[in-house]
Amino acid sequence: MSKTWGTTCGVWGDVIVNYGYFLERIKEGKLLYLGNNNQIVEFLKCQPNVKDVIKVPIEEDEWQNYWLYTVFPQTMVNRLPDYKTTPREPFVKAGYNDFMVTHITNDDARIDRPIYQWHGVKLPKHVQEWAKDMASQLPKEFYLFQPYSFNSNSPFDHWPYWDLLAKLITDRTNKKIVIIGHNWYKRAEEYSPTILGPRVISLYNQVPSMMHIFALARYAAGTITTSNSLAHWCQIDDLPCMVICNRKSSRPNYIFRRVLNWPTLAFCEYDDEPEYVYNKVSELVFGRRLYPV
Repeated sequence: MSKTWGTTCGVWGDVIVNYGYFLERIKEGKLLYLGNNNQIVEFLKCQPNVKDVIKVPIEEDEWQNYWLYTVFPQTMVNRLPDYKTTPREPFVKAGYNDFMVTHITNDDARIDRPIYQWHGVKLPKHVQEWAKDMASQLPKEFYLFQPYSFNSNSPFDHWPYWDLLAKLITDRTNKKIVIIGHNWYKRAEEYSPTILGPRVISLYNQVPSMMHIFALARYAAGTITTSNSLAHWCQIDDLPCMVICNRKSSRPNYIFRRVLNWPTLAFCEYDDEPEYVYNKVSELVFGRRLYPV
């Protein structure tokens, strides 16, 4: 089994988490990326321990089935009861045999297994320059605000009071919140009909990629986000962040919650009331209580 090639797959949050396991298992080498996002390839190639990246294309439906079966196989019992695969199978089918699986699997997701966090993340120069320019056009103190992310969670599974939280912040404080994200509003309109109102700064659908959002987070006074890749970014980049969890991430033993446990991050849960969340955001984010390590 080669210690030169590792594997990763998934969307942004998956890839960020997987990289910690790559560093633990291989330290330095090349990556087979199961997915179709060229920006993820560019991001991975920026990391100093990655010597090369090969994209292994896969259909979206097949990737979702593969990911669910290899990480959370119990979720496939009703979805596709006859579906079977292994963590290695799509890479082998694509013609690769000499590699080590370094993305998380069901074995890694067990509560008795260690987690591997990492730091020292890099971004492309053009992304950093974009963020610097954009930050110069925003208020000196601003807070990133991402209420929805639908890569792996439905609108119904998100915390239901994002609209009200934005209103509480704009009514009670002079804090400037910058709403970000891509293509979530149409699906979330029933839950958040006024969230893109005139008292917030909207960069919704105006940021070129998640990498650009990550870079902009470095200029923000803090971040308030759902459980998504932006939360994982704030963990690896030591940035202050309040994560308002969706249903799945409100489970403390969930692998994608466990890897977020970090001094610069705080959490509110799916069942928390809006007044409680507002008070916690005010105390910890606006009060600058989440300090870098």
